[in-house]
Amino acid sequence: MNRKERFCSAYKYVCKKFGYVNQTQVAEEMQVGRDKISSALAGREQVLTDKFLQKFNSTFGCIFNLQWLISGEGEMLAAQKNNQIIMSSHHITQNGNIIEGNSKSIQAIMQEYIDGFQAELRKQRELTERALTELAEQRKQTNKLLNILENQMLGINNK
Repeated sequence: MNRKERFCSAYKYVCKKFGYVNQTQVAEEMQVGRDKISSALAGREQVLTDKFLQKFNSTFGCIFNLQWLISGEGEMLAAQKNNQIIMSSHHITQNGNIIEGNSKSIQAIMQEYIDGFQAELRKQRELTERALTELAEQRKQTNKLLNILENQMLGINNK
């Protein structure tokens, strides 16, 4: 199976899995022009680059084995290990060549996301607590000023 045929198979799989009915929808999801999808499906080598295939794969959750998309090695879908999909992360040079890669399970990726989210929540909580402390201090100052004004008004009215 050549690169064009592999891309066509992956494209059909994506359309079926995600419910896309035309090239425009896939292009919008990838944030590329529809002409790129059309050219890739036609097998134009200048479009079907390693970089394009990596973007296609990452757009749809790295469900494909990137090595299969690029060279035909292995199975079409990303390897599954203990019911966890393994997602590949590749470093790509300017010209689209893969220079190194590693794998992370979805569970590890989600844990990183959760950890980052929790850290952000802690920061927001600290900012909120500081703001509440400042508001409480400003309220005290405002009450003091109101008391002073009230006393001055009482003094004026008593004269």
